[in-house]
Amino acid sequence: MKKREVKDKQTVVKKEKEVHKKSDLLKKLIPILLVAIVLIAMIYYQITKTGSTHTQEPKKEVEISFKEVKGNQTIIENTGTEEIEKIKVFVDDRLVDEIEVNLKPNESITITFVPPLEAEKNHTIKLIAILPSGGSFVFEFTVPSSEATPSDGYIYLAPCEFPTFGEWIVNKSTYCGDTIINLNGNLTIRTGGEITYPLLPFSTALFLHNVTLRINSSYDGEYGIQVGDMGALYVLNSKITNGDFEDANFFFEVRPGATLQINNSELSGCGFNSTELWGQGLFIPRSNTIISNSRIYRNHIGIITESNIQISNNIIEQNVIGVYCINADPSLTGNVFINNSYNCISCPRCPS
Repeated sequence: MKKREVKDKQTVVKKEKEVHKKSDLLKKLIPILLVAIVLIAMIYYQITKTGSTHTQEPKKEVEISFKEVKGNQTIIENTGTEEIEKIKVFVDDRLVDEIEVNLKPNESITITFVPPLEAEKNHTIKLIAILPSGGSFVFEFTVPSSEATPSDGYIYLAPCEFPTFGEWIVNKSTYCGDTIINLNGNLTIRTGGEITYPLLPFSTALFLHNVTLRINSSYDGEYGIQVGDMGALYVLNSKITNGDFEDANFFFEVRPGATLQINNSELSGCGFNSTELWGQGLFIPRSNTIISNSRIYRNHIGIITESNIQISNNIIEQNVIGVYCINADPSLTGNVFINNSYNCISCPRCPS
């Protein structure tokens, strides 16, 4: 009888030890289980939020779709969800244009850009779409040398060759970049020059990028710039000014039918007291002109226009007259007028 009682007692003690072991194990497992529950809850939240545990490429805020390319006229569509404020155009990592588009979702627009392609090499064309928030998206493609021809929507631009002395006549589309040009003569972009591609809006164009162009006259009106009919002048991140004689200003005439674009640049030393309008300042009759994000200063008349051109986000200062309109209603937005004798004359939208 006593042996049985001892055996029963040993059995009870053994069971109690097993219970204690299980209790200790459970105490160790509880924190692990709690962590696991939290992780499962977080995963469940992500699943219910996204609808899937698989990694999906999010819809881009901006998508650019090219509809058509003719010459340097390109139709693009914003198939994204955000407005595109600007498009920067790079060729081989060199900025060649910056275009304000304000393109809303599902809208399309025609933009003009002419990358300076060389016929014997591949080119990387990069478009950066900039949002009003400051964010941006990059679209990049390569044009191989075998395709870098006018028929593929691009034009070949000749290298920059200008005279040391005498008149510079541009009779084929030319690109000048990262240089200083001291011109002792007139700059003429010739009407009816060599036609690079018939679908382009001009026959001859000069592109100035990161260029300082000095018109080195010895007296008012000795030399100047003329952009002929169907000619074009594109000025980006550049400076056009007078030369060694600060009081000797130059003339600047953009003929009817020509194209002028000035962006992120400076114009000074232009215009003088003349009986001719083309001698009094930058004279723009009936032409395709955009002047933006630039400084127009220390001229006789900053801008004289007979056309409804675009003048936006410029600093216009220290001119006798900032902007002078002749039967024209140009777009005047975001400009700052400082220390002009007259800020704006005869323009319907002159700032008050």
